Amino acid sequence: MLLGLAVGDALGEPTESMLPNERRGLVGEQRDYINSQRQELGSIGAGTDDTQLAFWTVEQLLADGGLVPERLMQRFASAHVVGIGSAVEESIRRYKSDGLQWQMCGVESLGNGALMRIAPTLLPYLQTPSASMYADAALNTMLTHNDRGNIASCVAFVSMLWQLLSKLSPPEPEWWFRAYESVAGGLEGDTRYQPRLQRCGQYEGPL
Repeated sequence: MLLGLAVGDALGEPTESMLPNERRGLVGEQRDYINSQRQELGSIGAGTDDTQLAFWTVEQLLADGGLVPERLMQRFASAHVVGIGSAVEESIRRYKSDGLQWQMCGVESLGNGALMRIAPTLLPYLQTPSASMYADAALNTMLTHNDRGNIASCVAFVSMLWQLLSKLSPPEPEWWFRAYESVAGGLEGDTRYQPRLQRCGQYEGPL
């Protein structure tokens, strides 16, 4: 799971934010790493802040024996984050410069930065399953992205990853939507979102 996270991040970064047809027009069916447009990432195949924050999360979970939000926030604020996203940057600024407690630092943002690092939430529960895993997913998310739809999405994906651990073969295509909606739908409630990009069409409502 974690290897796939790092590989997928490095493969996808150069065409991030492109729609599928745009990506196919540029690189066809992408089967290998391509040059990044961001000089700070350096060589081909380098990970981004998504991989960096995910593996910092792994290291902090190991150090603390589980999720301790204050300690994880300290870790995020302890060193340079490569290609940092705006929501994470603002939450770290609130923590370091404004001196806010970790509970108050998260930005009301629907960006996917928290979702990209959420997979390690499962690790402390592999030997001792507990519903506390879902609370950890919510707390991990709100450190940087304190938004109802965002928290619902991250909890739903942690639930999906947990279910996938016990599957012996890939689920049917419809499973992904059903598994997501069955968790996120009730948590998100009556939110009103719109696509950031006009090219994605007109919609207003919950995720």
